[in-house]
Amino acid sequence: MPETPARSRRRWADIVVILTGLTLVGLAAWNAPASGGGRPHEAESLASMYVAYAIGGGLALTALFVAHRWRIFGRVLLVAAALLLLGFGFDAFRAQVWPVWITVLLPALLLLGATPFFGPMPRANPPG
Repeated sequence: MPETPARSRRRWADIVVILTGLTLVGLAAWNAPASGGGRPHEAESLASMYVAYAIGGGLALTALFVAHRWRIFGRVLLVAAALLLLGFGFDAFRAQVWPVWITVLLPALLLLGATPFFGPMPRANPPG
């Protein structure tokens, strides 16, 4: 099957979405951003971020399966995951907490960057 630019872009977009979704679910499960010391008033913010990580990662991984049938709906799920992360992140952390900002901004930007190219692989042209 010949490699085309569309196939290459879709493959890389799928890889980015898979890794980002798994990372977000992992952040929700293993308490990574809060492992360092924090201020007491940030405890509620961290609890809401775990929910945002879990839902955002779940939406990204769900988009992988949905996009094979409905490409547009899969892309909508990716945008929803990115906006959810940004919304919770900007609301919960007004102070500069770098580990949390990296775990909010970087995944959101990766999901938004992959969205235009995300979808099922194009079918190969039959030989002949």
